[in-house]
Amino acid sequence: MAAPERKAWPERMMGAFAEVHAGEGPTAALLALNVFLLLASYYIMKPVREALILAGGGAELKAYMSAGQTVLMLFTVPLGIAFYLWVGVFNVSVIAQFWSFANDLYTPEQGKRLFAIVAFGASAGAVVGPMIARWLIEPMGAYQLLLVAAAVLAVSLLVTNYIDLRERRRDRPNSQATSKEEPPEPPMGKTSAYRLVFGNRYLLLIAILILFLNWVNTTGESVVSNVFDLHKELTHLLQ
Repeated sequence: MAAPERKAWPERMMGAFAEVHAGEGPTAALLALNVFLLLASYYIMKPVREALILAGGGAELKAYMSAGQTVLMLFTVPLGIAFYLWVGVFNVSVIAQFWSFANDLYTPEQGKRLFAIVAFGASAGAVVGPMIARWLIEPMGAYQLLLVAAAVLAVSLLVTNYIDLRERRRDRPNSQATSKEEPPEPPMGKTSAYRLVFGNRYLLLIAILILFLNWVNTTGESVVSNVFDLHKELTHLLQ
């Protein structure tokens, strides 16, 4: 009869939310911390982005940014446009790279159990980031707030490197045994991304969900931006 797993206290605590095996707790906690830092840094930078683009061109220019018509406005608000585009690319690419990194660390079975814990870090970062921006925007100003976001990103980079080093050390003694027990995954081939999404019902539903999510988010931000423009015009008239 196999001896029961001896779990550390973080793994026992995580066990209330997901099935965590012995030795899996530290990496799951570090990944949750990592994505927490990434999302927190993004939501610290986002108010600065909104302030620059709205102050320079208003809600209409912001709508052009979202619609991909930025080329028409390249010489209107150079700094605001460049920063707006960079933050948008950062939000998409860095988070996607994080989940690719986490996917490389875990097997499909581990991912089904542990990604819920990692995703909690993302949700927490999306909440804490705006709170930090709200607390610091007035005493520090918009541009100084970018230094805070940069510091958070630097910590995230250190956490990423530590996770990578830690997992490499753990896998090294078992690499030979693993290669004998588990055959390598076959390559995906040259199937296009569109064919992959439309050929898989699960991926297609996720794509539709993301489409509606971005639709609602863009509409809401447009409404808020128009309210900001109206407030700015009323303030100017009253003065």
